[in-house]
Amino acid sequence: RLPRIHSPSTFSSMSPSSPSLLAPLLSLSPSPPPTNVIRILIGLYVIMKRFKSKKGYTTKMPAETLTVENTVVAFDLHEVVMHPLVSEMIQMAFFTAEGWKLALTLLRPDILLFTLYVFLKSFFLNLFFSKGMVVEELFFILADRYDVVMQQTAFFMKLSNHFEKDPETWRVIEALKEKGYQVYILSNIGSKFFDEMKGRLMTPFYEDNFVGRLCSSVDDGYLKKPVPKYYDLFVERFNTEGKRIVFIDDKVSNLV
Repeated sequence: RLPRIHSPSTFSSMSPSSPSLLAPLLSLSPSPPPTNVIRILIGLYVIMKRFKSKKGYTTKMPAETLTVENTVVAFDLHEVVMHPLVSEMIQMAFFTAEGWKLALTLLRPDILLFTLYVFLKSFFLNLFFSKGMVVEELFFILADRYDVVMQQTAFFMKLSNHFEKDPETWRVIEALKEKGYQVYILSNIGSKFFDEMKGRLMTPFYEDNFVGRLCSSVDDGYLKKPVPKYYDLFVERFNTEGKRIVFIDDKVSNLV
């Protein structure tokens, strides 16, 4: 398939085709009422997110207009450069001593209630203002409030960052680097969480192929995609020459 590209300013973006809007609802099957209610809520949430994303912005841009001299390339991290090992995450969370310790900590009544409050706040901020919280932000809100959570930071980072590389994307990045393109990471991962992942899973690949990265951080108020100011921040830091930016992401809603 041809990539979908847009460039309202200096940005050009590519994303896989979106799934059917009604797929989450059409997949419903007979089951106890609570399960169907949850599926319906998830389906409605997905539909609302799709309506919020713009479908008419895409244009086809000839590949020959992209050159080393006029273009830089930015990659999203999750589901593009790296993929989560979900089954192994579940094993770490529920079948290890550290996982059980974290689970029991989060189930403590006062911590659980506060966690639910923070999650609901994040959900509605993201739903209505596209300003949900990133995982790092959520975790450190809890950790700063409860020392027992802060003590488990290292394990939670390792659990959240249990990913593996995408071999095809890594080969593309290496090829772009060899051709002389400037390559960056533009991701919603928290900066502290990224440093942990980079040190454990992406060294020396990151140092050999990327010029820099923009990750959500406390210093920038945990800005994240698709907030326009987050893209402006990337331009201010890494594209002062006004080159075209090709951005590869797995979510259409992030291509604004």
